[in-house]
Amino acid sequence: MIFIVPFCPMPSPFAARTSVEAVEEGMLLAPKFDVHGLIPVITTDAVTGEVLMHAYMNEAALLKTLETGEAHYYSRSRQQLWHKGATSGLVQTVQQFLIDDDQDCLWMKVPVAMSAIALASTARFPLARAIQQLVSPTPSLLQKPPKH
Repeated sequence: MIFIVPFCPMPSPFAARTSVEAVEEGMLLAPKFDVHGLIPVITTDAVTGEVLMHAYMNEAALLKTLETGEAHYYSRSRQQLWHKGATSGLVQTVQQFLIDDDQDCLWMKVPVAMSAIALASTARFPLARAIQQLVSPTPSLLQKPPKH
C-alpha cells in the first residue's frame, strides 16, 4: 500500500504581513524576505558607524542570529548558512539589531575587537575603495561635471 503525504512547510515563526499599517506601525517582527528567501543586512561598527559589510540572511540565519546573539548570514555563493567568524575567529557579537519601517532591510551594529582593528584590511570591508580609483569602461561616468 502506498501513502501519499502532502508537503506541509513549517510555519514561519515570524508574524504574517497582513497590512502596511501592521508591518510599519505594529510591534510584531514580520521581515520581508525576497523571492529567493533573503533579506539584506548592513553590518556596522557599533562605535564608529563604519560599514563593515553588506550581506544577506535567510530565515534560518535570522533565527540563529536572534537565538545566539552572534551574526549568522546566508552565503549566496556557497548556498549555505555562514556563522561570521567561525573560521577567522572574528565573531560578530550583535550589540544592536534594527529593522527598517517596512521590515525589508536589517541593520546590525557589532563591536569590533582590537584584534579586528589590527587586521583592518581583512576584518573590515576588504574590497572597499573609492569608485574614482576604478577604471570604468565608460569614463564619462566617473568624470566630474565641469565647473562653471
